[in-house]
Amino acid sequence: MSFFLLVLMLVGTAAFAIKTYNDLRRTSERVKRARSDLMGMLRKRITLVNQLIDVCKGYGEHEKLTHLTVAENMTSLTDGLTMAVQTHSALNRVAAIAASFPDLKASTTYEKLMDQLQAVESELQTKREIYNQTVERYNTARASFPTVFVAEALGFPAAPYFETDEEGLETPLSFQTDDGALLKQTVRRLGDTAALRTRDLARKAADRLDQGRQSAAMPAAMPATPGENQPGDHV
Repeated sequence: MSFFLLVLMLVGTAAFAIKTYNDLRRTSERVKRARSDLMGMLRKRITLVNQLIDVCKGYGEHEKLTHLTVAENMTSLTDGLTMAVQTHSALNRVAAIAASFPDLKASTTYEKLMDQLQAVESELQTKREIYNQTVERYNTARASFPTVFVAEALGFPAAPYFETDEEGLETPLSFQTDDGALLKQTVRRLGDTAALRTRDLARKAADRLDQGRQSAAMPAAMPATPGENQPGDHV
């Protein structure tokens, strides 16, 4: 009976771990998708800023303006923070030059790029809100009972929000989930535990069976015949 209860508990634990992993995997993928959209808007903003820098060439202290370089592997929000800081600084320099040269500020190209930049900033805000809402749903599911007890062990850490500080600069953190290795290890440990427990129960059952056979093979003690002297009797 105890063996079947053990197997039932192990199967139930494994099923819970697999279901929890699948649920967290789905929600974490939504977080990554929202992060990818957000990073795409950050890249688009950087492209527009570089075009503004090109327009500013030939005006004032344009030599202080340098193109922003976007790393091809810029996928983490921490990379996005670095680029956001550089973009913020470059835009301040562009605005200072435009304020000193009215003809630059009044040029059609400059106005067009600024309009596009404003549209991108608005879209970026929308993407940021979508990302944070997705993170909230993921973190809520992760912190729910009883998922909270196994989420970290399965490789699903809490996801960071894409916040904005008092200076308007984003302050994100990294977010990386497990690829399934921890789930495989968990299931493997459960299987090893079940196998070990099964062997232990089988060994105990075999020992009891051997003891029963030995007891059955022992000759029964013959009762004493009336009149026969028993050990210790005196004649």
